[in-house]
Amino acid sequence: MSRLSESIDDLKQNERQWEAFTTEGHCVVLAPPGSGKTKLLATRMAHDLATKIRRPQGAACITLTNAAADQLRRRVGLLGVEDRPSLFIGTVHSFLLGKVLAPFAYAIGRPELASITIVSEEEGDKLLSQAVAEAIPWGDTTNVASTISFNRRRLASVEEWAKSGEGVREAARLYEAKLQERGLHDFDGVVATAVELVEDHLLVRQVLTAQYPHLYVDEYQDLSPGLDRVVKALCFDYFNGAELFAVGDPDQALFGFTGTRPELLTELADRPDVTSVELTRNYRSRDEILKVANRMRDGRSPMVGHQPGGRVSVLKCPEGRPGQYARVAAAVRQANADGVPLHEIAVLCPTGPMCQEAVSSLRQNGIPAFYRNKKPSTTRTRSPRSSKPPRRGRL
Repeated sequence: MSRLSESIDDLKQNERQWEAFTTEGHCVVLAPPGSGKTKLLATRMAHDLATKIRRPQGAACITLTNAAADQLRRRVGLLGVEDRPSLFIGTVHSFLLGKVLAPFAYAIGRPELASITIVSEEEGDKLLSQAVAEAIPWGDTTNVASTISFNRRRLASVEEWAKSGEGVREAARLYEAKLQERGLHDFDGVVATAVELVEDHLLVRQVLTAQYPHLYVDEYQDLSPGLDRVVKALCFDYFNGAELFAVGDPDQALFGFTGTRPELLTELADRPDVTSVELTRNYRSRDEILKVANRMRDGRSPMVGHQPGGRVSVLKCPEGRPGQYARVAAAVRQANADGVPLHEIAVLCPTGPMCQEAVSSLRQNGIPAFYRNKKPSTTRTRSPRSSKPPRRGRL
C-alpha cells in the first residue's frame, strides 16, 4: 500500500476529515488546534494531483511562512507527488511576486513590476519615520506608524483613512512616494498591486486559473484582506474560477492587531457556493485541557479528545505583575528541575514592555532568558523569506 493510500485510510477513521476530503467544489475547513488539518490539506492536495489535475496544469498552495511551505512540500513529496513546473507551494508574497506580478508585468504595460526590489526592514522603518515627521511636525506621533501599517494592510477605504486623520493619510502618501523614488516596494504595496492586477485584468485571471485550476490555502484566518480579494477573484469568477480548498481557525487568529481580518474565514465559510466542514477531534491535547478550551469556543462545536488527563490551573497574583513574574520564575525552575531544558520553555506576554520586565525578573532569579521581538527578515529579491506579520513580543 502506498503512503498516499495509507494517509487516505487514516482520514476515513475521522468522519469530519473524510467529509472534507471527499467534498466536491469549494471547501472551507474550520480546523481547531491539533485537529490534523495539515495532514488533511497535504493528503487532499496529493490526491488531487494524482487523480484530478492532469499535466501541464498544476496547483497552488499558499502558506504564511517558509517553514509551513517546507513542511507541506515534504509531506506532499512523501505521499508520492512528483514535482511539476505548474505546482507551487510557497508563501503569500512569493506567490504574488513570482506568479502574479512578474509574469504579467509587460502584458499589462507595467514593466517596473517585472523585477521588484523589496525594501529592507531597517530602511523601510527609516523612510516611514521620516514621512511621519514631515507630515506631522508637531504633536504626538506615537501610534501613527502602526496606524499607517494597519490601514495599508487592510487596504483601507477613503472613509477608513479619514477616521485616522489627514496627517496620518499624508504620512502614508509621503512614505509610498519615498519608496517609489527609490524604486522600492514593501510587502503591503506588493499585495495592493497584486489585488489591482488580478481584479482589473480578466486575462490575468484566465491564465492563472488555467495554470492553477486548484488553489489551496493554509491558515486562512491570518491572511490579509488583500489576499482574500485575490483568492476570491481567482476562485469565484463566474467563468474562470479555480477550485478552493482552504483550512483555518478563527479562534487561532494571531495577527488581527496588524490589520488582518479573521472574520474573513467565517464569511468565506458562510458563502452558499462553499461547503464548510468543522473538525472537532483533537489529537494533541488531553481531555482536561479540552474541557477548559471548549468553554471559550463561543458556541462552536466542542472539541473531542481521546487522551485522558491533563491539568489547567489558574493562579491569582494580588501583587500585580511583579507577583506574576515571581510565579513564572518559580514555574520555570520547577519545570527545569523536572527535566525540561530551559531552551524548551517559552513565556508569552501581551506586550513588548512586559516581556522586558519578565526577562529582568527571570535573570534576577538566576534564570537565563532572552527577549525576542524580531520582525521577519526581508530581502532585496523577488522571493521574500517570510510573509508573516511581525509577532507580538515573547520570550
